[in-house]
Amino acid sequence: MLALRTEAGLTQDELGDKVGVTGKSINVYETGRGAPSYHVLIRLADYFGVTLDYLCGRSNSRHGYSPGISESEWPDGAKVFYWCHQKLSPEEKDKFVRIMKIIMGDDVKEFFRETNGGGGK
Repeated sequence: MLALRTEAGLTQDELGDKVGVTGKSINVYETGRGAPSYHVLIRLADYFGVTLDYLCGRSNSRHGYSPGISESEWPDGAKVFYWCHQKLSPEEKDKFVRIMKIIMGDDVKEFFRETNGGGGK
């Protein structure tokens, strides 16, 4: 959490304000003298745009599953698309996927057949 907070350029008080706790609580979490509640963990993960597994040190991937390669090895285009997808509302995500299907045509249909066990979308 400390690395994410400093990367974001926030003080403990500022981060606390953003997730509904005091700066002192953030200090307690960062120094390992206490742990945030489940609800605070979710707010922290949402604020930083990372998974709970990443926030809790159970994963090195900030954003979740990366098949076969670490996130740092993703091509730049994949990083951009994934980042954009994380920031979209559910309606925008549906539109994003529809647009990608149009752009990619049959190639993306094959992808969905492979990833959905033949279900295709």
